[in-house]
Amino acid sequence: MFFLIILLPLLGFFSGSLFGRFLGAGVCFITTFCTFSSFLLSLFLLYDIASTGNVYVFNLTKWIYVDSLQVDWSFFFDSLNL
Repeated sequence: MFFLIILLPLLGFFSGSLFGRFLGAGVCFITTFCTFSSFLLSLFLLYDIASTGNVYVFNLTKWIYVDSLQVDWSFFFDSLNL
């Protein structure tokens, strides 16, 4: 779900910019659907975090590892970010 919140707007952007000429007016439905789906998933996540107080960490990849320093590319979803 976290990955879709991030990926759907990017998918809508790339489908509109790369295939907009070929899809014509249909590309507006694809981009709107991707953005609206991401919005609904974000609302579901907002409700889940606000009602239960859960904390979610979504790690994308490892970035820097030097001795005891450990830095990851990640998204942190908690009530402070709301």
